[in-house]
Amino acid sequence: MDADLDRYLDYLKSQNRYSPRTISAFGRDIRTFLQFVKKHGTTDITAVDYRLLRRYLAYCSTLRLQKTTVARRLSAIRSFLRFLCNEGLLESNAALLVSFPKSGSTLPKVLSRDEVERLLAKPTIELKEGLRDRAIMELLYATGLRVSELAGLSLPDIDFAGREIRVVGKGDKERIVFFTPVADRALAEYLGVGRGRPTEDNSDGAVFLNNRGGRLSVRSVQNIVDRAAGTGHVGRHVSPHMLRHSFATHLLEEGADLRTIQELLGHADLATTQIYTHLDKKRLKAVYRQAHPRA
Repeated sequence: MDADLDRYLDYLKSQNRYSPRTISAFGRDIRTFLQFVKKHGTTDITAVDYRLLRRYLAYCSTLRLQKTTVARRLSAIRSFLRFLCNEGLLESNAALLVSFPKSGSTLPKVLSRDEVERLLAKPTIELKEGLRDRAIMELLYATGLRVSELAGLSLPDIDFAGREIRVVGKGDKERIVFFTPVADRALAEYLGVGRGRPTEDNSDGAVFLNNRGGRLSVRSVQNIVDRAAGTGHVGRHVSPHMLRHSFATHLLEEGADLRTIQELLGHADLATTQIYTHLDKKRLKAVYRQAHPRA
């Protein structure tokens, strides 16, 4: 079974061009399942049937995992078994007989405009790191980039004259995002003074560098944002993805249509973008209750 998994992961690398993080996540979820299968005396993937899959989901339930986590694991298992069917190693995909756990939609966490202002004003720009950190957060809020997309930016991706950035997102899909004059100034100050000297092996021209001159990691960007939230007295944990959610929500509040927001966020399906309409209704209801004399 381990050899089957290795073959599947190699397929993902060569055929679907998934990112290393996505492939790693698939491998982790499927290995967890295979470990469970082995503990229950099954060493042949052809013996995986509906009952065994149901037992695995019941086991996941005892771990009190979030339903989204269980659904992700089942999705990875389905994809793995489908690959084995296509390779002629399985006759049928037993995971197709198992339903995904039902879960209510969870609204994304969004910062208020006042919280965004406090967050973006916090980095100490007298320091080179402060110039970098401010440019990072201004760009996240101005563009709605995913943190991995921001960390992966290179200088040739940026059109400073048009204030545009070429982004290669999930599934190698390319899109164009725009940034504000404020973000433009923050980025220019960082690149002019605060970027420092890149290492010789940084041949692709990474935009955001760490103290050693290498490309800044996703984890480092996450820490930068959360640290600024703490010193800026936002009063809660803040992730880069919250700035992405805030970008979309504030655009919607100002009248942007869903199709535009979908394109800017790089969502493949409009249904993914529609979550922000629920956020807007929540805000409208709060305003209604506060303003109506009889509410």
